[in-house]
Amino acid sequence: MISYDLKKLTLIARGGEADLYDIGDGKILRLSRKPTPQTAEMEQQLFQLLEENGVNVPHLYETLEVNGMPGKVMQKISGQSLLDHIVRHPLMRGDEMKKFVSLQLRLAKIKCGDCAYSLEDVYHHILSGEPQVSGEVREFVQKIWSELPQGDSICHGDFHPGNIMLDGRKYYLIDWSGAYRGRFVADIAHSYLLMKRVPEIPGESRLEYTAVRYWGARFAAAYFREVQNQTKIDLAEFSKWTVVMSFMRTYYGLPSEKTGRIEYLEKCRNLYQKQVGPEKWFEYI
Repeated sequence: MISYDLKKLTLIARGGEADLYDIGDGKILRLSRKPTPQTAEMEQQLFQLLEENGVNVPHLYETLEVNGMPGKVMQKISGQSLLDHIVRHPLMRGDEMKKFVSLQLRLAKIKCGDCAYSLEDVYHHILSGEPQVSGEVREFVQKIWSELPQGDSICHGDFHPGNIMLDGRKYYLIDWSGAYRGRFVADIAHSYLLMKRVPEIPGESRLEYTAVRYWGARFAAAYFREVQNQTKIDLAEFSKWTVVMSFMRTYYGLPSEKTGRIEYLEKCRNLYQKQVGPEKWFEYI
């Protein structure tokens, strides 16, 4: 196993959860800022299953630890993200959004066994930790959770246009550190949350964040319309999943988004108490 000196490597990207370094030979080093739940064996199984089902993912060479941070040596994907592509070619947004949603729904058809933790595992792990919300909100979320169906589909856990890379005619889906198995509507709700209220990434300039937030809101609207075109999800279930995923992001999301997620949870709880149907809740994100 090679030992890496980060001071001698080129930082090529900084995301919400990890930093990417170019290590040459067509490879990158991805370093997560937090521990990842998946074991190396689970990740290998997951990537193999995805490739068998025609989903393009970067090749995973090895997992390791650098300066106490979990890392992966992976294939470097050339090209640009779908986010950059759509911003530069706005007239193609409709066609690209169809492909984007189609890819997420393709994942929903892939059943996952032991290649990822279940969303239920992750949820109960969070419940066992220190409370990040009030007792009233926590009780409300637990009630909503109890009403939701579970599933065994592969869910990416961070599905947004910035995690789709275009290399020639191929679309690569990157950043699988938050993958889980569960109900596919949960992943759709999470994607909508991430685009509707984009978290501010550490080190991002105010101008950069303003631009990303603007495009995020536009993508969220186009994404939601296309999801409804391709699969008629139940709006009440969708809204309930936005509640659960907002709750989960108060624990593992970025510091910049915690206040906004808690505010949304409190809004939904108030709407519930006023007997406003859950199919309307997502409009208050």
